[in-house]
Amino acid sequence: MKSFFKRKRYYLYMSLFFLFFVVEGDTAHVYISIGSFIVEGNAERFVERLEKAGFKTFTEKVVVKNKEFTRVTLLKDYGTYRNARRAIPKLMRNPIIRQSGLKRPWIRPGDPQQLSRTKISPSKKLEPIFIKPENYSKEEKIIEAKTAQGHTIINVGNAGVSTYTDSYDHLPLGIVQVIPGYGSSIGPKGPIIVFFNDRVYLPSISENFIVEENNVVKPGTITIVPNSNGMAIITYIPKKEFEKDSQINVLIKNGLQDDGGNAMNSDYEFSVHATLSSEGNFLENGGFEKENVGIIFQGDGGLYSSNNVINAPEGTTMAALSTGNILTGNSALMNTTSLLICGPIDGTIKEISFKYNLVSAEFNVYVGSIFDDSALLMVSGLETSKVYMITSINIAGYQTNSLPFNAIQGFPDSDVHNGITGWKDFTIKDINIKGPSTLSFILSDVGDAAYSSILFIDDVKIKVEKGQKNEKTK
Repeated sequence: MKSFFKRKRYYLYMSLFFLFFVVEGDTAHVYISIGSFIVEGNAERFVERLEKAGFKTFTEKVVVKNKEFTRVTLLKDYGTYRNARRAIPKLMRNPIIRQSGLKRPWIRPGDPQQLSRTKISPSKKLEPIFIKPENYSKEEKIIEAKTAQGHTIINVGNAGVSTYTDSYDHLPLGIVQVIPGYGSSIGPKGPIIVFFNDRVYLPSISENFIVEENNVVKPGTITIVPNSNGMAIITYIPKKEFEKDSQINVLIKNGLQDDGGNAMNSDYEFSVHATLSSEGNFLENGGFEKENVGIIFQGDGGLYSSNNVINAPEGTTMAALSTGNILTGNSALMNTTSLLICGPIDGTIKEISFKYNLVSAEFNVYVGSIFDDSALLMVSGLETSKVYMITSINIAGYQTNSLPFNAIQGFPDSDVHNGITGWKDFTIKDINIKGPSTLSFILSDVGDAAYSSILFIDDVKIKVEKGQKNEKTK
């Protein structure tokens, strides 16, 4: 009897082998489904952009809360099951997939139009949190007062987790983007920013995020905030300023883990140089009317004069950043990111307010997608730093206004679509960061380097406490 069952299992295994590896000939279709997105409105240009990047797609109509959406599924055809399995590690290194956080591909044979959208083991991911400025202190949590490297770790929102929350995730944590790029220059307070493709496991940070200045460990403040898709953005600011002309080495060890307990495939190391410094008092130049007093631009950024397209809400000059090379002809860092660094500012910063205007060729086609160009503000002081999400394509949502084609030379680079939010107010209270401090405005192209965005900033006001005396920007 045992012999009979052994033979039965043998024939079963041989049948499965034949089914997967022999019956599938060159004409078979075996797809890796990477994931799907739900898009409101016209999805055609979204599909076109993905297919230009080499992805097969199919769409289907779905109804959510009485509203109709288009679900776009990303697929790649590998012909055989064996080829599909071998392709997964390489596929997951694709920057578009890594940025999106869609990390659990599954394999399906057959016509993609007939593939089931139900996964055998659905992931129980937490919903992403957008932290509004007024709620920052409620969401802020210091996880460790000091790590072995002397860092302070601050978690904001749910992009950092203290326990493993994703038991269905078996793929490695990945780094999507680093700002600034290898060999770039930074100011005395940095910043160094790392975008990940997942949430991070907080207890794994202390021994695996190492920053050295001239080969000596440099303690700093590490802050974890979520992007609009809930994935982790880690920022580092030194507790004491970098010395001029020093070399900064950053080592992120493969022991860093995601919310499923998965480590990175390998260590990630890069170096930058602390060669930038500003001159003058930024408290006297919050309206950007005194040229470059107290400010530094990195990437494609500079001062922009009022015109019949964009009017400064205060004075005649504003600051502007782009994710391309539209404003100054200089390319954004890594062709994705530009920064405006303001300071240093003495005293204790109590409150910051400013006006911003986001213009983007991502509007409105890519609202709700992974192409979520984002603007952040980092306030870094003597002992700590805080990071705020100003806005993004997904946070801003659909825009009813747009710029005429080429109103800003070379924009929109989509040749077809763009949107403009108009001037918005942004206010942060109860900051309480001791100086000398710097403000870093950051605009980053997310998902890929296509379709530029521009962030205009003006009328920056800072309430600073110096002993019994309060000062404001002029």
